[in-house]
Amino acid sequence: MARFYGAGDKRAWPIEDAVNFLKEQSGKHFDPNLVAHFLAILPEVLAIRQRYADEDSEDAALSVHA
Repeated sequence: MARFYGAGDKRAWPIEDAVNFLKEQSGKHFDPNLVAHFLAILPEVLAIRQRYADEDSEDAALSVHA
């Protein structure tokens, strides 16, 4: 999840890049079933993230095309 939200001094990846990474690594480094489930709920996760983002945050404008 750090790729989506950032960790410490690292900036988060753009959502589309992180989604592409998950898809590319599905079956290699990530369980394909978990990737599928995560991608299925990602729009809801992003909606919650947007709802609680600071008004000045760039996170408020993020969306995904999974």
